[in-house]
Amino acid sequence: MYRGKLIKPVKARIYTLDTAGTEANGGDFPFGYDPVFKEKVKHEDGTNSRVENAPVDLRCQVRGQIGDYARLNMGGSGHHSEFDLVLIFYRYDLEQAGLIELANGECRLRVNCRLDRILSVYDETLRVYDRPELYCTEVQDRGIGFSSKINLIQLRFAERESTTKEALW
Repeated sequence: MYRGKLIKPVKARIYTLDTAGTEANGGDFPFGYDPVFKEKVKHEDGTNSRVENAPVDLRCQVRGQIGDYARLNMGGSGHHSEFDLVLIFYRYDLEQAGLIELANGECRLRVNCRLDRILSVYDETLRVYDRPELYCTEVQDRGIGFSSKINLIQLRFAERESTTKEALW
């Protein structure tokens, strides 16, 4: 069955949040998050409570709008204060990676997944997002294919504002 094709595809390396591991790594705090500051718990040794699963590389397309490329360049150098990035994934590629629930068809990529880097289709690193870190803030079903089924998933990644507590560390 023909499922279309991505325009100028790239790969995104995404780390999904291990909620059970984060909860177990929280120390005195339930669920691994500080209830007052609503952020991951910082440990004495400088690490935090966030535990991530192994990374997954997925084919995607950067949503094209005028100025996106300029925003990518500005974001990498820290010149853009409200940086966000929208990536479009084919549902079929997510199914092949085991990221679609078989029982209900929901996407396993959820809010709080972390975008690590964008790679070319030949696995060459194009951009690394380590400062600021980009986290998924929105997951949406998009596009209906010829079979009248949703065939695209859109993820929006944005930088997180640092809280007062994090700024003190």
